[in-house]
Amino acid sequence: MSTHEGAPVRRVMGQPWLRLVPAAVAVLWGIATIALSTTVAAGFTPEPGPWLPANDIGPALAGVGSPLAVGDVVARAMLAFPASAVVAIGLRRTTRLLGPMAGPGVATALGAASIAFVVYAVLAGLVPLPAPFPPASVLNSQTVLDTVGVPIDVFISLTGLAIALAVIRSLELFEQETDRALADARRRELLLRERERIGRDLHDGIIQSIYAAGLHLEQASAEVGSERPTTRERIGTVMGELNRITRDIRSTIFDLRSGELEARDAEAIVLAVADELQAHTLLKIEIGSEGHFRPRLRPEQAEHLHHIVTEAFSNILRHAHASRVRVHMSCSRRRFTLEIRDDGAGFDPSAADEHGRRGRAQGRAQGLANIRRRAELLEAEVDITSARGQGSRISLTMPVATTRRGS
Repeated sequence: MSTHEGAPVRRVMGQPWLRLVPAAVAVLWGIATIALSTTVAAGFTPEPGPWLPANDIGPALAGVGSPLAVGDVVARAMLAFPASAVVAIGLRRTTRLLGPMAGPGVATALGAASIAFVVYAVLAGLVPLPAPFPPASVLNSQTVLDTVGVPIDVFISLTGLAIALAVIRSLELFEQETDRALADARRRELLLRERERIGRDLHDGIIQSIYAAGLHLEQASAEVGSERPTTRERIGTVMGELNRITRDIRSTIFDLRSGELEARDAEAIVLAVADELQAHTLLKIEIGSEGHFRPRLRPEQAEHLHHIVTEAFSNILRHAHASRVRVHMSCSRRRFTLEIRDDGAGFDPSAADEHGRRGRAQGRAQGLANIRRRAELLEAEVDITSARGQGSRISLTMPVATTRRGS
């Protein structure tokens, strides 16, 4: 089993132990709350100070020393502060990871959100209600109110508003980038289809006309006979020129149909499409491959596979609303298998096929029809399964030439 960690699209390794972190934090929070509440109830008495006059110590202990008040202080220190700090660090790392492909707008919005979360971590996590133990007995909401004359809740609310605005703006910009990437993919698809149409017109029209003209010249050469050798030689020269033109046109048709895809292995095509998709979206893509052989494709096979993979990912983006895609490839000596799974909304394949047959297909139905049509051209077996709410799966098995890995 191999993964493509060196490529821009990396396999996301699961961390099951991370699921235990929330439960562990909850247990620690409960232990700390009980311990501090027990300490306060055992007779801990705060010293009078600016935040707590001597005649208010008794009533204050009844409130700030209660398990609920102590739990609030501990929750801010153990939950609000570290959680906000981790989010700020995550947003900062995301900005660096995206780099120039995110655009200046996205980087600015994520940077602003990161700073806002840092401020929120300090205000909501380190400035609790008054409590009879440090640091809450020194820095708390009452000392802030006495110092600046404004409740701490006002600053927290403004910070929350800044977070909301920055996150919403970054999501809007990400959506714009995704739409732009899909539009580029559609333009490339239209360009390739136009190339195919031009290729068919050249093959079925011009080449056939040239071939017919060559037959007429060949017949004329036979009729001239050996009596006029100069004329026969000229006719032969023209026929040779027509053959050269035919070869040039066939070469042009081949270039049009292959586009930029050279004969290469199928894994490289899948990785290239996934890499481009990951660069413009938040979709998480896991890619794995196995087998001792590498699939080698002819240019026309590479073109069809490229269209199939592009169509599959395009359907996932436009219709599935998935957050994760798993791609698995395997290759035996003569067959290559590709499987693409997503965790999206799913659909009813029979209903999509019925719409496609009736000619009313739009979106997913047309995309599935394109995948099946190209699979037929590849002499491949394609299986599309899905159910509403359970994601979808596309499996493609095609005959290929192979080379042994490492050779």
